[in-house]
Amino acid sequence: MAEAYRVDFDTKNYHAPVYEGSSPSEAELSREKMIVDNLMGYVGEYRLGEKFDEYFYEVRKDPDTQESYFASGNNEPIKKTYKKAIFEREKEGLSAYREKAEQEGFETLEKNLTNAPDGTMAVWVSPPGDKKDGYGDYSFTFIAQVVDKIDGRKIRMIPYRNEFSETDHNNYLSRLTGKEIRHQNDIDFLNSPQIVTAEGLYGPEDILEFIGEQEEFADSWREEFYLKAMPIIRWYINLVKENSSDEKLREALRALENFAIAFRDNRDVTLSDKVTSDNYDTYMGNAQGFVESWGKNLPPIARGSCGAAGDKTPTPMEMQEQFGKKERMLCCTCPFCKKEVEAKIAKGKIECPNCKKSAKWED
Repeated sequence: MAEAYRVDFDTKNYHAPVYEGSSPSEAELSREKMIVDNLMGYVGEYRLGEKFDEYFYEVRKDPDTQESYFASGNNEPIKKTYKKAIFEREKEGLSAYREKAEQEGFETLEKNLTNAPDGTMAVWVSPPGDKKDGYGDYSFTFIAQVVDKIDGRKIRMIPYRNEFSETDHNNYLSRLTGKEIRHQNDIDFLNSPQIVTAEGLYGPEDILEFIGEQEEFADSWREEFYLKAMPIIRWYINLVKENSSDEKLREALRALENFAIAFRDNRDVTLSDKVTSDNYDTYMGNAQGFVESWGKNLPPIARGSCGAAGDKTPTPMEMQEQFGKKERMLCCTCPFCKKEVEAKIAKGKIECPNCKKSAKWED
């Protein structure tokens, strides 16, 4: 099956050492939540076709240095992701100029928002790279907002995919900040997130409307789908906790994907005709049966890149790799030679590097 979602990442992240400063119980809860967010974000994008998504960074403090930082669900500093990306690129002898610009931009975002007043917003633009490197026409505009909650400060992030030109980006950034922005290339944008100063904007939804998005931000599907799919999701989490095989995890993921497809086509669908919203607790005990029933068939191939899923806090580069490139790779099982390969997607075709056979591809 397609590996647009890497089940092994969930197991690895859940059983990783607890980062200093977190208790085991805190780590367990945050990691369970991260798995739920991973799964919901994945089916929302790939199976339900939802246009908008959101995720949250947590603002944590290093117990030794007292330095504040943005953390993911496992409490580890997000900035490590950027450093690792630079290291991996340079180790392979590849240019890391975009990754270095991203790291600089992320550190600026972190510095500007960590101690900013509640409600402060920033915009960070990731335009496509050079077309010779396989990039298409998509940009990502990341909208960040400081949100103070009872359990601590968080940074709400909305990744917004669009086809704005550099001129378009410069124009709305200038209007949002009250200063003239004239970035010349992708690096200028990546290393320069901007604090929003325009009046009358109170959330990312307002900014989306301000820059021209006509569709209203909505994520009401999340709660509705989660309540219906809860037995499968909880079963998947238990498998992760038990360090179960990737094969068992993939079966549960197949069940979730197939149910999501059914939900997309009919919002009234349930895991079983006998299950209603009033008796879901009773049927949680039948989770294994639901997984076996819904997970026996392979869902259609999900588009994506090999390593992007399994982490609900994607970097701009990962978003570009996954959704912005015209030419990209897909981890999947070839239907012709039956080998698990990294197939190449380009010019409307997907091609197996092992048997060289190809088929028509549509996003």
